[in-house]
Amino acid sequence: MRGFGPCIDELHSVLAKCDYVVVATPNTVETNQLIGKAEIAAMKPSACQHLARKCDPRETSL
Repeated sequence: MRGFGPCIDELHSVLAKCDYVVVATPNTVETNQLIGKAEIAAMKPSACQHLARKCDPRETSL
């Protein structure tokens, strides 16, 4: 994610503690690739995730 700097470390820290992760954002330049391989890897293995977008998710990121 570009432009988020130190916030990405905080995001990964929060993702590691969550049982549920729901991302419901519009598909914009700022939110494109908001959740990628690194963010999914930061999640608990047991976390339930739901990523909702108007467009198809990029399978290479998931």
